[in-house]
Amino acid sequence: MTCKFVLSDVSEKQISSGEGYNIFEPTVALEIDGRNVFETLGIDGAKSVVVMASRERFIETTVKLIEELSEKDDGFCEYWLLGTGLGFRLERKGRILEVFLRVDNWGPTQGVSSPQTVRIGTVPISEWVESIASLSRTLSNMVRRLNPELYHDPLFQKEEANLSLIERWLRTGRNA
Repeated sequence: MTCKFVLSDVSEKQISSGEGYNIFEPTVALEIDGRNVFETLGIDGAKSVVVMASRERFIETTVKLIEELSEKDDGFCEYWLLGTGLGFRLERKGRILEVFLRVDNWGPTQGVSSPQTVRIGTVPISEWVESIASLSRTLSNMVRRLNPELYHDPLFQKEEANLSLIERWLRTGRNA
């Protein structure tokens, strides 16, 4: 995969806490073709991302992106790393995405000037979707191992069902 999210500063203690869903805040980076795109801004990644809430929105946005493939030839969507002023804007042309790194004043920007938008690469939709699914599955596995009560929560199970839709699309529909 040439597009992947990388987690660091992971605290298993945060995940296993009763408030693990709300307080788990790792650093999140994105690599495209082996290059950390945040280095363009002079940082290693988005620090203190409210990652589980971000994941929830990432999954919803990705399901919508997949559904729109048969309806429209182009469009855009955004993926914000909640708790930070950093995110991604994707501009779709067919099955290709232009990926932009966005900095806004919605949260701490780690000293990066805002607002600004930087083009960071082009990826096939299937690779972007795979990176979202991989990040989401990694987070699910951490929760299942460290906080099984949370894993069985109805909201979390809804996210798991939507993640399963994304994974099914990757297995069967990505080339359709």
